[in-house]
Amino acid sequence: MLSGATSEDPLIGSWLNPQGDDFIGTGAVCDFFPNRAWNGDCINLYGYGSPTTWERLGDNRYFFATTGHKCWVDASFSDDGTTLSLRCGSYRPSWMGTIQPPVPLAQTVTLVRYRYP
Repeated sequence: MLSGATSEDPLIGSWLNPQGDDFIGTGAVCDFFPNRAWNGDCINLYGYGSPTTWERLGDNRYFFATTGHKCWVDASFSDDGTTLSLRCGSYRPSWMGTIQPPVPLAQTVTLVRYRYP
């Protein structure tokens, strides 16, 4: 397990959700900070709590915490974007070596790196 995020973590920065949905709207921006805080504004977490912290677990694996649930996240990064697959609630990913219970929230979000003018 990695001990915290570094400035070299590819997740740190601002990310735009060009698709959006009814809850967050199109063009919502998420910020992932080096101190492991995040705002989650670009991800629909309706009913799962407010974002609190994030932690890097290993290559392209993250843990996102909210006030109501824990989210296991698999990420894939490209030059200007990322795809995040979130599984929140009573979930243990298969790579942890246990049988998975039902997943209360599973969603995949494709984000692009937000560029300030």
